[in-house]
Amino acid sequence: MIFRKPMSNLNKKTLLAIDPSSKRTGLANMDYDGRLIEAWAVKPTSTDDPYDRALSQCDEIDELLDSGKIKNLGCIVVEGTSGKINKKRHKGQGAGMSVFGMAAGAIWMSCHRWARYKFITHIDLALPCPIEVVVILENEWTNGVEKKQRAANMAMVYPQYRPENDPGFDIGDAIGLGRWYIDRERIRSL
Repeated sequence: MIFRKPMSNLNKKTLLAIDPSSKRTGLANMDYDGRLIEAWAVKPTSTDDPYDRALSQCDEIDELLDSGKIKNLGCIVVEGTSGKINKKRHKGQGAGMSVFGMAAGAIWMSCHRWARYKFITHIDLALPCPIEVVVILENEWTNGVEKKQRAANMAMVYPQYRPENDPGFDIGDAIGLGRWYIDRERIRSL
C-alpha cells in the first residue's frame, strides 16, 4: 500500500529513507539527484521490551527531525511490511514479524505526526502539507534480492557506504529504499 501525492521541485528537496526495525533502524538522507548526503543507524536505548525499543527509536528520529539537520526535507520514505516472511528467517516460524510490524508502524506514525505537526504550527491549514510521508512495502522495492546482496549493490553505487560496518545491513537497506524511491519518482515524472 502506498500513500502518496504528486511531488514537485524534486531537485530542490531531500528525502529521508527509513528501514525500520525493533533493534536497529537504518536512515539515509539523499537528494533527488540520487546523491547520498548521509546515512546512519539509530539503536534503541533499551534491549528488553520491544515496545520500549520502538519508542526509543521514535524519540531519536523525532529529535533528528526537530534538529533541522536534514535540510530541504520534502519526503520521508518508510519501509513497511506486507506481512509475508522469508521462510529462511526466524526458522520459518514468523517469530519477530509482529514486533517488526509494530516498530515499523510506530516509526511511520511518528514521522507522519511530526510532518503534520511541523506543518500545522508553521503554515496555513488550508494548504497541502509540503512534507510527504510514504510507506513502501519491502517486497515492492527489494524484488526478492537477499539483504546481503542489496548491501553489496549499494556499496558499489555509494563507495562511502561500508557494509562491513553495518551489522544487519539496515543502513544499506535505507540507502537502497531511498534510491529505489527516487528512481520510481523519476520514471513517473516522464
